[in-house]
Amino acid sequence: MHIFEYSDWFHPYLYPALHKSLMGGRGSGKSEALARFAVHRLAQHFSNPKNLDTQIELEGKFKTHIPYYPYGRTTILSARQFGVSIENSVKQVMDEYIYTSGLKDEFIISKKDIRHKPSGSRCIFYGIDRNTESLRSIANVNVWWFEEAQFLNHEHMRTIEPCVRHEQICPFTGIVFPPECWYSWNPINRSDWIWQRFVEYPEEDDLHTHINFDYNSWMPDSLLKQAERSKKNDPYEYSHVWLGKPDDGAGDSQILPYILLEKCLEAWDKRPKVTPRMRVDMGVDVATVGKDLCCAVVRSGPIVHEIQTWRGSNDLNETARRSVDIFKRVCKEHQIPRPHRIFYDASHAMEGGYRSLKERYAPSEAVQFGGEVGGKDQFWDDYTRNGEIFDKRNIQLGMALRMRATNTERLVEGKENVDPNACLFINPKIKNINRILGVLTQPIRRINPSGKWEIDKRGGDINAKSPDEFDGLALAFAHDSMYGLRAKM
Repeated sequence: MHIFEYSDWFHPYLYPALHKSLMGGRGSGKSEALARFAVHRLAQHFSNPKNLDTQIELEGKFKTHIPYYPYGRTTILSARQFGVSIENSVKQVMDEYIYTSGLKDEFIISKKDIRHKPSGSRCIFYGIDRNTESLRSIANVNVWWFEEAQFLNHEHMRTIEPCVRHEQICPFTGIVFPPECWYSWNPINRSDWIWQRFVEYPEEDDLHTHINFDYNSWMPDSLLKQAERSKKNDPYEYSHVWLGKPDDGAGDSQILPYILLEKCLEAWDKRPKVTPRMRVDMGVDVATVGKDLCCAVVRSGPIVHEIQTWRGSNDLNETARRSVDIFKRVCKEHQIPRPHRIFYDASHAMEGGYRSLKERYAPSEAVQFGGEVGGKDQFWDDYTRNGEIFDKRNIQLGMALRMRATNTERLVEGKENVDPNACLFINPKIKNINRILGVLTQPIRRINPSGKWEIDKRGGDINAKSPDEFDGLALAFAHDSMYGLRAKM
């Protein structure tokens, strides 16, 4: 009687599901578990009715209920970013398992694929970095396995997702088995496609698990010692490499690095008291129908009370009404004095929408993100004028936020002469705040050929989702750079 050995946490992954995501750090055993499962799928071990009573060993306990997949040729496409690294991929893990499990006589192993002789099933190993379009020509793939899926981007998936369509039908029960997508990955950035897809915006039927080395029953002692040394000598490396957390280091290229945003939450209890002298503004990033969201951000002085998103509409009057309702509610809840202004993205004709309201709750003003910097002839710092350092208004607004966040870090660390009104305090009770922080880190800054700062709001991925929460936050603080002022009231 054949025994299939798996870690207990892997049990749900034995059964059919369209998207199976395994995220974690080094030594977690996620690739090994998928490699073992792939070999069993190729060898039709889950397709033989005689095996229905076969035992599965999970953490030393035996279970007799095993998954059943239709018998027949199964094609697995194992893709990773670079084809030249296939020899060091999960192919090596599969090769070793085939030999150690006594299955070598059933398989033909070549440089770029593994074939199961009795069934004709095969696993193809593929580098997608320069061959994404050619994936369209690969037919009848039952399992799309993305190894090192942290390197997938929106452009890859726009090509690949329409190809995931081949189904299998069980000849005995008539049950339709969907194609499967397996993702094994180590997080890098919160703006990456894979993080956004499975952490920030998961779907109801996803299988997603964060798994680390402490769940790996077969982790060798030598690897465990490496993890212990890393924990002792470099806690940051340990957190990212071994615990599978995103790389939130210094974030020099990010306009709002995650470590600064964490300080803006941590400093909430250090926020100043709301006074009638504070500016009370709302920033509204407007979206119509599509993937982008409308976002309203309400702030009083340096304090961000609310960040709320909703689906866009072609009815700008409705967008205006909803944003004003949010403004009223937040001001009432936090006992904020009557507001000063609503700043909105000038790419939408919102002025008519605000004028259509029965009550003019606050004046509204369009901000041209791609327009001229505010106060271009005034000094941003002691040496440089706004027009000399910033390419457009959007990067000026972003850098004003960064300056506020940097001041907040100094305040938390107890540095002297930090004006709380020049900081950024974010309400930690905002709904979905962890997801929002990830979106806020997406925009990056860089120097253009003219020697000025410019912004890339999609983090280098031209097909990434627009960071609506970042735009709303920048608009809420638009007054910071209205006249070339530094990050103050």
